[in-house]
Amino acid sequence: MLVKMVYSFCRNVTRARSFAMGVVILFVVGVFFFNNSYMMADDASQDFAMIPVNDTMAVCFESFDDTRKLLYGEVTADSSTPEPAAPIIYFVTPTYPRREQIAEITRLGQTLMHVPYLHWIVADDTDGCNRVLNS
Repeated sequence: MLVKMVYSFCRNVTRARSFAMGVVILFVVGVFFFNNSYMMADDASQDFAMIPVNDTMAVCFESFDDTRKLLYGEVTADSSTPEPAAPIIYFVTPTYPRREQIAEITRLGQTLMHVPYLHWIVADDTDGCNRVLNS
């Protein structure tokens, strides 16, 4: 009889613990989903924030000089067959300040030196001009 009472008590305690654990897990999952949806709504409001009317854009550096050297020198073509002009490529690179920024921009610039008729625009996400990017 005593064994039966102890067994019944332990079984009820185990059920109560299982129920309590289920409630705790359900609460944690609910808090996670609520917090996640709240943060996503906050990110969306920041992404589509209104741009202030008096926000000004600054052009830090412009260079229209092509200092690249031709690999094989000037190539003379037969003037009897007119070649169509190649299109101009506008290559826009958005960037933000970080440790690897200068190395990546330099590497990309060395690669882009081989592309003819290219206008490269580097859009730096800072309030002021960056001296290192201008050189």
